[in-house]
Amino acid sequence: MRLKVVLLATLHLSTSVLNAQHAAATPVCDFDSDGMSEFLVVNPNQNGALDWTSFNPRSNRSRLEMEGFGGSQSLFIPGNWTSSDQAVAALVDPKGPGALDRATWKVKSMSYLGGAEVSKSLGRPGDIIINGGDFDGNGITDSLILKRTTGMLGLRVNYFLLSYNGDNLGKERLYKALGAPFKDTNFIFSPDGVSDWLAVLQRRGTKTRMLLLKPFTDTPQSFDLGTLPGGVQTPMPLKQGAGIPDLIVFSGARGGQTQITVKNLSGRDIFKRVIPGASGVSVGDYLPDSGWEVAIHNDESITIINPLSGAKREVIRPAGLLVNCISNQIIR
Repeated sequence: MRLKVVLLATLHLSTSVLNAQHAAATPVCDFDSDGMSEFLVVNPNQNGALDWTSFNPRSNRSRLEMEGFGGSQSLFIPGNWTSSDQAVAALVDPKGPGALDRATWKVKSMSYLGGAEVSKSLGRPGDIIINGGDFDGNGITDSLILKRTTGMLGLRVNYFLLSYNGDNLGKERLYKALGAPFKDTNFIFSPDGVSDWLAVLQRRGTKTRMLLLKPFTDTPQSFDLGTLPGGVQTPMPLKQGAGIPDLIVFSGARGGQTQITVKNLSGRDIFKRVIPGASGVSVGDYLPDSGWEVAIHNDESITIINPLSGAKREVIRPAGLLVNCISNQIIR
């Protein structure tokens, strides 16, 4: 069975600064409300539906959270959709370009027995689904969709919790000259450590530039990120703490190896590593130290590294498909 995976952007931060250098960021993929991230694993059951399990890398224990939610065509978007201190399972059932119906977003709590399922129709057929970010800084994940508009970038934000039981299309705005949404990489990034912005990563030859747009303002900010290693590089935000700008993790596979590069907004390399045989990369607050960590997956284990403190831990990889909780664009 082929599973289509959306790498989730669940980006929100506590606005209380614990200290001047490293405030505590509310973690992504925190399903048990312990204040730290878990790994999320999905497995098809005998009926072809998906069972959701969380794996705690600090205790090395897995917990079956929910049975039979989603299927082979689902796009996974778990996040803090209904509460600022606990993640819930969520997915999109997309529609084809010629479909009459809009995509259906489904949210369901993950707490052993699961919870009530909430469905919303968002977007239009043919939209680019960017999924979740906290654009108003309240700790609740909001949906983000890019609209296919010739010569323009259509940005639609739906404040999910505020229209919880409705089919609100959300607040929409059109922009000119904000990258090419079918060529450049769109993802979520926080330049202030409080609220999320839309990031457009542009590669022109050997140079890389990032545009940041705060919904709904007119002027994007531009950052020169310098050069990146060859091959396809996927960007992900790495939290440093509340009130501190994100770092940017670039990961890419080349020649049987995974290249990890962490940059700041000035384009300076903070961390670089080449990992043989890795099969995936995720980010989250997996270890009890300051800031988030990078997790490098292979078929048997997960290596967790904090690029700032140097803290490191290796755990046995749980069986199933690991769902990353940070996203970039998905074009339908």
